[in-house]
Amino acid sequence: MKLVSIVLPTYNGEKFLRQSIESVLNQTYQDWELIIVNDCSTDTSKQIAEEYVKKDKRISLLNNKVNSKLPASLNNGFAVAKGEYWTWTSDDNWYAPEAIEKMVRVLDNNPDIGFVYANMVAVNEQGKEARIKKRKDASTLFTGCCIGACFLYRASDAKRAGKYREDLFCAEDYEFWLRLYCNGVKFKLIPEFLYFYRENSGSLSATKKDLVNARTAEIKLEYWDKFPCSNCKKCSSLFKQYRRIHSPELLEKIYQKAPIWGRIFKIIGGKKKHNR
Repeated sequence: MKLVSIVLPTYNGEKFLRQSIESVLNQTYQDWELIIVNDCSTDTSKQIAEEYVKKDKRISLLNNKVNSKLPASLNNGFAVAKGEYWTWTSDDNWYAPEAIEKMVRVLDNNPDIGFVYANMVAVNEQGKEARIKKRKDASTLFTGCCIGACFLYRASDAKRAGKYREDLFCAEDYEFWLRLYCNGVKFKLIPEFLYFYRENSGSLSATKKDLVNARTAEIKLEYWDKFPCSNCKKCSSLFKQYRRIHSPELLEKIYQKAPIWGRIFKIIGGKKKHNR
């Protein structure tokens, strides 16, 4: 069995942290290490993590010296990871019991696949099912972050790609997925629901929606010429998407990139294709 390294960043996550940790403990696949990264929490998150460290030797705790935000916390966690497969989870979400086992099985049986991801069930703040969240094929990654929060990838590919970018807080995962994809890593969707995603009013995706949109737009501009999409006509939705961004400063920056928009309009007309 291959060791799976799971990084769990937390900042004032005491409300749901236990449930997230317990979902790892309850996995049918037991060859894992859980690295909790406490980002200077001011609630009882640190104490909760320490309680679990004492209970299970597979769990460790890192405490950031200063509040460093999510991408730096991820980098700190993976810097000490020992597994052949890597993933990370959030302190307000949780895994289905067979999640890790099923993702490991795909990677074990398909050496050409480097990244697997699965569908999710969205739940409300009380943990009751709200709706299903089916993921799309990775070929649509450039037009939207189709991966979701349940994934597993090879440590070797991640080490070649480099760290999560700390200047892209709120969209660091999206940029990292694009980087892996553009580096030739093959993605595979598992069409099963293996994760519970809490639609929490206090989450980053809810409280920093404008920043997420702005960061995402910047990433798309950066990766425009790098992404090997097979049907560029689908990228025609980009212009409309950017118009919905709530950052006037970023819109001004985008409109100043006239050469890029010239290429976009050519692609919309179906004149250009990228090959995988």
